[in-house]
Amino acid sequence: LFVRYLASVRTVTNAATACTWITVQNTLDWLGVSPASANDTTFVTACTGAANALAFRRRRAAGYTDSLSTVPGDDVKVGTQMMAGNLYRQRGAAGGESFMSYESMQAGGSPLAMGDILRLWGCNRAQVA
Repeated sequence: LFVRYLASVRTVTNAATACTWITVQNTLDWLGVSPASANDTTFVTACTGAANALAFRRRRAAGYTDSLSTVPGDDVKVGTQMMAGNLYRQRGAAGGESFMSYESMQAGGSPLAMGDILRLWGCNRAQVA
């Protein structure tokens, strides 16, 4: 008995541009800092782009059909700003799980829980049919 499997060939065209829900200035405002060098500007730009892309992908995976250029709401915007700020703060941190701090009594871990960010994005919640 021979079974022949034919792989269907599909072409996926992704003409989408980058998600622009938050800007670099939104991230800097949330962090409360100004870039000290061109390297800082480049890195905060990368963190902002990464947070935008991640938020869009996570919401799309959760079943939302969002616009790439218009943020769905203030909750999603704040969650994306938190994600970008968290990515920026992890720069230079040991292990990459939290950000560098000179606080002697730090409890450990990042104060920005991914659960809070996902909740703001509307992801990982029960869906009702």
